[in-house]
Amino acid sequence: MRRVYTHGFKIELDLSSQVLHLRIPSDIDWLDDRSAPLGRVEAEIEPKFPAGRAGVCMSAAALALKAKQFDDGLYAAVELAAERGAGRIGSKRDAIVALARALAAAPLYDEAGNVAEVLAAAANLGGSTAGWPPDLEPGVKSRIESFLNDDRRSKPLGFYTWNADLEAIFRQDRMLQTTLDGREGIRRLVTTLRQNRATRTTYENVLTLVSRLTNPFAEPDLRCLLGAGDESVVPAGGVCFFPTSRSRETDLVKKLYGNRSIPERFNLVEEMIRRIREGNLQLEPRSDSGWYDYQTWALEPLVIPEHMAEAAHLEFHPSYAQRLLELFKGVLALTRETHVKQLESPVSAMAMPETLTRVLVEPHLSVEPLPTFYSRRARAYRYVHGVLRDTFGDQVLDTMCRLTAAGPVVTALGTELLRMESLFYGAYATACGEIGMTATVSPPARSRGELKADAEHFQLWHHQMRDDPDLAADARMMVPLFFDVERRKTKVWVFLGWASGPLAVSFARVPEATVLDHSGRRVERGGPQIEFTNAEYHLAYPVSAEVYTERLLDRSEFRELCNRYRTRSAILNQLG
Repeated sequence: MRRVYTHGFKIELDLSSQVLHLRIPSDIDWLDDRSAPLGRVEAEIEPKFPAGRAGVCMSAAALALKAKQFDDGLYAAVELAAERGAGRIGSKRDAIVALARALAAAPLYDEAGNVAEVLAAAANLGGSTAGWPPDLEPGVKSRIESFLNDDRRSKPLGFYTWNADLEAIFRQDRMLQTTLDGREGIRRLVTTLRQNRATRTTYENVLTLVSRLTNPFAEPDLRCLLGAGDESVVPAGGVCFFPTSRSRETDLVKKLYGNRSIPERFNLVEEMIRRIREGNLQLEPRSDSGWYDYQTWALEPLVIPEHMAEAAHLEFHPSYAQRLLELFKGVLALTRETHVKQLESPVSAMAMPETLTRVLVEPHLSVEPLPTFYSRRARAYRYVHGVLRDTFGDQVLDTMCRLTAAGPVVTALGTELLRMESLFYGAYATACGEIGMTATVSPPARSRGELKADAEHFQLWHHQMRDDPDLAADARMMVPLFFDVERRKTKVWVFLGWASGPLAVSFARVPEATVLDHSGRRVERGGPQIEFTNAEYHLAYPVSAEVYTERLLDRSEFRELCNRYRTRSAILNQLG
């Protein structure tokens, strides 16, 4: 129920019958300029989110950017905690060094393979200064040199460029994604893990954490051998110490072009959109899904909004549906970058008036009406909170803090997780109320009282969002998808920055209106004349693209390129 107070009347609007029509009224990728040959020039992309005025309709992109900054900081904090050891998980770094030393102490045989070299190289890349026996040292140095010369494997991307510790973790774990070979070397590694209960427990706990924090693994890990009777029986596809994780997008690439040429005009994100629309690509999390699947699933309403519960209250003009697709592309790219190390990147009260009063009633939105997107993102935060609670315990979460490029924030990670869940549930409850949709409370169960508190939390944040440092962050970046062997180029998603433009909202079906006087009695005659009109909001949206590039750029390098060329076409021309 929405209430409008005017000229001594109270107008109650029953929004349950309301349907809003959403469209983009103009091409906002171009700016009028009479000095240009054709009167128009390509609009420059803004490097940082245009926050706008507090209290007006907020775009879903603002919440997506807030989530991106939080997610990076959460993942960075978890990486450092796991590396050093915290809560129920031992030190990953100590476990790697201990295993490398044990393998290095044993004599090398013909079938030792690369296992000892990979573990020793990873230990050194992770910060260990340990030296290795003369028969192992040259191989370790050569492996590290070859690894560091391959930017696709070794170049830290995303938040891993924040400090030296995160860079070391990136390179250490990327080295440990190497496929292990050599029956004797693998047997020794498995035997060493079996003999050292603490190291084995740390190894298995880290694998469980990573598969839940990102997604299930794309390749087998050593657990398949630790529980087997014969540790020499290696899976046909090989085994990794720390495998990469699967994703819907890379599974699709491998399914379509795992062993054949990729067509010139193939666009992965457009193919994903087409398949989601046709029902051939399901994003709903599986029983073994990790946080990344939950985050991806939250984006599904941007592709098929007409299938969501809110569609009974909204009409999506093709222009607005296209805007939602751009939001899907941009947020998916940002989400993938958070998991860049781990995700697989395959190769391919007034006096009564005496005269009739005319009252204009326009649609009212304080947040872009995408409630299913918000509720699914809230559920993703509940999921990852459970993962971290299981891994580290509440006591550690009350002392652990997420990271930023400038250092840790002051609020405990456990507290921030609860706030992020509440923020997105609050956006959900607010959007539901504004379009006339009932906010459901299951599953998971969330009481009406909790949803009311969530909505209050969201509204408070909304009015103060200009002061949120997360929204002032520069999110521009490049994240790899796969390497095309024939073209000798990497296909990447790039997030170029932000643009903004109008969103026109009109009534496709007006709400039922009841007019009451100052005493609360229904006015049948002599009340105001209600005229339903349109509204226009100015919203920000992300600008992204999918392109081939010969060279991977980290955040600093990519932002320098964007600052130099400034428009979408100019930037993409430089990358191509």
